[in-house]
Amino acid sequence: LCFDSSYCNDDPVVTDEKLDTYNLPFKTQALIHYIESEHSFTQGNHIMVKLGADFTYGNARSWYNSMDKLLETLKDHPKYHIFYSNPTIYMEAKAEETTVVNPKVKWTTKTDDFFPYSDTEHVR
Repeated sequence: LCFDSSYCNDDPVVTDEKLDTYNLPFKTQALIHYIESEHSFTQGNHIMVKLGADFTYGNARSWYNSMDKLLETLKDHPKYHIFYSNPTIYMEAKAEETTVVNPKVKWTTKTDDFFPYSDTEHVR
């Protein structure tokens, strides 16, 4: 999902069923598919849905308008509890989940390069 008009030009979420561009079910299903894909290789039930990439928030209003519509649509979903968050809240939830709910979970330690952009000539 990309809702930045200056970078990726994906269609925004359109909730009006009278419009030819109505796409709420498609966009909702795309988000659910992404969540299920992330869940397939993530330990535990808390998943951070990462949105955007470098330079994709030139039009933040477009992003938030579309994401607000998706979150509103999924707010009463029986399987998912989706909300805006931040890395601290996410890590606290993961820590609680793996110490209280499933203490057998063991996390790996990252030891390779933390700065992946340093491998190109122009950033050295």
